[in-house]
Amino acid sequence: DKFLGRLENLLEENKKFENRLRELDATDAKEISFKLFREAKEVKGVKYLTVDLGQLENKDRLLTLADSFRKIPEFEKSYCVGTIAAKIGNNPTILTFASLSAVQDKNLRADLILKEQASLAGGSGGGKSNLATGGIKNPEKIKEVLESLPVIIKKYLENK
Repeated sequence: DKFLGRLENLLEENKKFENRLRELDATDAKEISFKLFREAKEVKGVKYLTVDLGQLENKDRLLTLADSFRKIPEFEKSYCVGTIAAKIGNNPTILTFASLSAVQDKNLRADLILKEQASLAGGSGGGKSNLATGGIKNPEKIKEVLESLPVIIKKYLENK
């Protein structure tokens, strides 16, 4: 019974993985980013979005998706921060990005936000003020890492 349940879970995870890959392959990253941007939530006037992409082949897919946000005219003009999680090979990875407006006007730096997020799951990372990547050691905490984004944004805005 345990084996059968585990097998069913693995098959379901594999199905989700294949669906995500098809979505990324079939749909331009620009369309995905636009959809995510439209669905972004807001805290204190700052849009934020989080997504767990599950298993990905390589880091390039993650970077391509993050980069496609910069091509949305409304993105750079708005205050927006996002975090994307994915498992690349056996490595749980997070990527945090911020619009130039969020960095310049609100001091919402992706590199500093990512360091806080990664530390919640025993990880670390770094990058630039508008794009940072990191690894986490406790993949079971990905949900907690993603849910921390609005809390961290609020903290930064209150301490500005």
